[in-house]
Amino acid sequence: MNSRVLLGLFAALAAVAAPRCAHAVLCTGAQTLEQKLTCVLEKQVVPILSDLDVILVEGPKYLATRLPAYQAMGDLGADMDLEEFGDFSITAGVGSAVFRDFNDDVAQGFQRLPKNLPEPLPLPSILLGGRFALSRDWEITGRFTFIPEFEIQTNDWLVSATTRTLAAGARYRLYDGDGGVPRLVTSAELSYFTGYMKVGRDFQYDLVGLKSAAESAGYAWEPFRQTINAEYRDQNGGEDLLAPADDLIIGTLFRGAPILGWDIVQMSVEQRATWALGFWHPVVGLGLDAAGGEVDSGLRLAVDLRITRPKNFIDVAGNLRTDVLPDQNVTVKSVKPRAFGARGILGWEVDLGSMFRLPMEGQYDFGSGSFMAALALRMAWK
Repeated sequence: MNSRVLLGLFAALAAVAAPRCAHAVLCTGAQTLEQKLTCVLEKQVVPILSDLDVILVEGPKYLATRLPAYQAMGDLGADMDLEEFGDFSITAGVGSAVFRDFNDDVAQGFQRLPKNLPEPLPLPSILLGGRFALSRDWEITGRFTFIPEFEIQTNDWLVSATTRTLAAGARYRLYDGDGGVPRLVTSAELSYFTGYMKVGRDFQYDLVGLKSAAESAGYAWEPFRQTINAEYRDQNGGEDLLAPADDLIIGTLFRGAPILGWDIVQMSVEQRATWALGFWHPVVGLGLDAAGGEVDSGLRLAVDLRITRPKNFIDVAGNLRTDVLPDQNVTVKSVKPRAFGARGILGWEVDLGSMFRLPMEGQYDFGSGSFMAALALRMAWK
């Protein structure tokens, strides 16, 4: 294929990245080969862009209702095991949220992409925390949770994510407990949560004959073939590119990484009750959250247009669309996290002696139906 036809294909690719209103004007009055190829190729590429728009628009909405509950998880256990000013403890553990309904809330709107993203969608973390006693009944707390970038891979999808949370707060013993009456501990925490999630993979789709693609765009094949040959003969001494029986095969390989990022500041308060039943201390509680910030989306996308002839293979590649990442402050969609939320808390703490405690708990977010769980080891110096 000569340089002029290749330039026409590049022009077609570039045109697909233009606004849709421009496509409509171009396709209704397409005269040149470049304009006609744009209309043909648009039909092969636009559906995948539509699916990416679904991720970029619905993805932030999905995460905005779920992330604040995950952010608040970390005040493990309700016991106040420090005794006087200067006592302190450190906590190390692991936790994870489990988010449901991504396919129902987001992927159901896809036209071409597979509607089977990994679900339920886990978001794990490593927990590091500390407590410092101001008195027997007052503690100040600090927490850092994070996870390096990890991947979840299936035959169709690749999802990766990373998170970081910084938090500081205080805990107060309302009641020390007596017999069957539990110990009551109230806590408040201010936290900052940031991270991102990439949803992307390579997809080969729509291997279709140029003849069929042209006809679906409203062009009769024979005049269309003759137009291509006329362009080609101008540069190649009269030789036709396409014989009557030839039919180029168009295939599109999508490479993309829609990215969902967030920066959330949240105030959380929790009321917990715990019973001392020997070494086993069951815990129940309720958490309330108030959040602000942004959950946004961005995209980097490349599409390779592949055209195959019976004895030749020609690869035409170009950047179809480029939007920079959320952390560069250029976004496709930005929404606020949910303003208020409530969580139920259920767990226990195992007393392993004067120095060690083993807290484990689960939480359920009433608004989104998400689950969180964590297991840790707390070591106290007093």
